Amino acid sequence: MIISVLLSGVVVALAQHNYDDNFARNKTFPLSAAAMIISVLLSGVVVALAQHNYDDNFARNKTFPLSAAAYADDPERCVKRVKHVIVSCGWWSKCSGFVAKIPSENAIALSFRGTKGKLQLMEIFGTTLTTKRIRWKVNDQYLGQVGRYFHDAFYGIWDGGLGVHVQKLLKDCADCKIWISYSFRVVHYRDAVVQLPYWYEHHSREVFYKEDMKPNEFHVCEGA
Repeated sequence: MIISVLLSGVVVALAQHNYDDNFARNKTFPLSAAAMIISVLLSGVVVALAQHNYDDNFARNKTFPLSAAAYADDPERCVKRVKHVIVSCGWWSKCSGFVAKIPSENAIALSFRGTKGKLQLMEIFGTTLTTKRIRWKVNDQYLGQVGRYFHDAFYGIWDGGLGVHVQKLLKDCADCKIWISYSFRVVHYRDAVVQLPYWYEHHSREVFYKEDMKPNEFHVCEGA
């Protein structure tokens, strides 16, 4: 599950909005396949990208390891120069995320772990079904609604130390790139999560893969 969050003061310049299988598979798929990922552009950041396509190669070979690392007790075993934050986000569950600098790519990566275990899954569904969704606004611009559990989990991690570290990394590395999810959700054909809970729309653009998720065997659905 990928959520791109644009905070106040962000300027984003994009050349195009096409789906690129190579980009998603090797850059963003690793992040999206194993975790809920939130790509955050902080205030004052200007992002200029040469393309806005879904790239399977990028998703599969670049960001998948980052997604898997979000599930590790110690992400530094997978990625160096990491700030890892773990917070309580319910009666039984904890939520976590990390930010890492990747010098070889001149990039800063931000990855959030997804649901872990049956108790957390039950808590997510319980909160989602019994509480009102929260209106999401940036600079008084209404951007839709988000489930309370995920809203509170994100801000718990962000305010729990991750946000400060991201700001520090951006200050120390003014020329670093920020890889963005481009608002694509990668879906396996048996993925039930995109259908539940009812009355929620997970994403407007879906990248649908069949059984074995071979490279280049996908379909991009607009308005999913």
